[in-house]
Amino acid sequence: MGREVVTGYCWPQSVGAGEQIGLHMSSSAGRPVRVEVARVGARREVVFSSDAVAADEHETPEDASSEGCGWPVALTLDVDPTWRSGYYEVVMEIDVGEKVRRVSCLGGSVVFPLLGSRGRRREFLHDVILGHLLDIRVCSKGGICLPPASHCA
Repeated sequence: MGREVVTGYCWPQSVGAGEQIGLHMSSSAGRPVRVEVARVGARREVVFSSDAVAADEHETPEDASSEGCGWPVALTLDVDPTWRSGYYEVVMEIDVGEKVRRVSCLGGSVVFPLLGSRGRRREFLHDVILGHLLDIRVCSKGGICLPPASHCA
């Protein structure tokens, strides 16, 4: 049996206040997932948490890094208009026996930018590139691609 993990991604990859973002997750053996969403800035501000989000286990396609996984949405978040623009992380965890498994990309998180205006996307990308937070590249379908899972461990 392979290693039991939880993994996921957000779609769309960036949102504005009042919009929705879907969290697509795969959890080994369909274990319930703890989810926490936090704005990361001068201080970490948790804006959402849930202790038991249902998620099935899904295969990762060979071309996932360029075409996406195509997994169903496990959780839809309504982005509260009071959330400030910036960098948000989504931390996902499952219990496997007495151990906790957490997404391994970026120290255990999936990220999405919350855009305050058209100019914020450019500022966000500038901050990310200068801060070496992500290995960003442009997808063939447009938008921002995170590195394939093989580069996240």
